[in-house]
Amino acid sequence: MAAAGCLWFKVAESFKWTALMYPCLSIAAASLAWVSYKRYAETATSYQHTSEQLLNILVKPPADLAELVENSEQILCREQQLWLARRIVTKPEPTEAASDTPR
Repeated sequence: MAAAGCLWFKVAESFKWTALMYPCLSIAAASLAWVSYKRYAETATSYQHTSEQLLNILVKPPADLAELVENSEQILCREQQLWLARRIVTKPEPTEAASDTPR
C-alpha cells in the first residue's frame, strides 16, 4: 500500500499537479467540515427546543399524572418524527408505465 502511495506522489510530482491538488483537497475538507457543523447545529437547536418544552412541563406540572405523561410523550414523539424526517430518504413513487411492464 505504501508503494502505491509513493508511486502516486511521484506521478503527481512529475506532472506538477501538487500545486493544484493540495488546495483542492483543502477546499474539499473545509466544505465537508462546514456541512458537518451545520448538521450538528441543527440537531443541537432541535434538542434544546425539546428540552425547553420538557422543562416547561416540569415547571408547571399538570394536576394529573396521566396528563403529565401524555404531554411528555407528545413532545418526545414530535422530536422523534423530526429526527426521522431528517434522516429518512423517501423512495420515489413508481410510475404507471413501470407498473404496467411484466416482470
